[in-house]
Amino acid sequence: RIKANAKGLQFERLSVGDFAGGSFALSGRIKTDGHAPRGMLSLDCEAKQAAVIAAAAAKISPKAAAPFVSVIERVERAKLHATLDLSGDDKAATVAQLALTGDLDDMRIDARARARGDWSTPAAADVRVDATIDAPRSGSLLKLMNLDRIVTAGNEPAQLKVQLAGPLNSDVRFETSLSAQGLSARANGSGRLLGD
Repeated sequence: RIKANAKGLQFERLSVGDFAGGSFALSGRIKTDGHAPRGMLSLDCEAKQAAVIAAAAAKISPKAAAPFVSVIERVERAKLHATLDLSGDDKAATVAQLALTGDLDDMRIDARARARGDWSTPAAADVRVDATIDAPRSGSLLKLMNLDRIVTAGNEPAQLKVQLAGPLNSDVRFETSLSAQGLSARANGSGRLLGD
């Protein structure tokens, strides 16, 4: 159930009953009658075959999806809830806030992203991302990070924390930490997050 007019789009409900062995549902409203889109969207996604999502994402946007596809392919099941909030007014910068929570196999993800900038030049937006992944067993997290062949740790809970901050079209500062039984690692620095 979708309504569209000159003022924007309203998704009363957009759902797919069989999505990678699970389900997909989108709802919310986006106003498009101003300088930049405004509104909120809510997404619920459950997939029992996460590799199918990775394949679809790679076909839709190969370059943008590439960094995430290799991660998704290491997960069998996913159940995620996301909200996107676009705010601001015609005389101010757009502020986009994305919240993502859910489960990747037996791991729990909690991520928050905030971007501020001019809608007409999204590459110049200033962004901040804070994400945490908690795993009941370190092996699951090491596999997700593709480190399971070179790093070993105890079978106790593990946690990965990632923070990114800076303008998309320049060097972004990052800080990440990984902790588990018998394992502690940290890295920080800066680098270009996206290409052209």
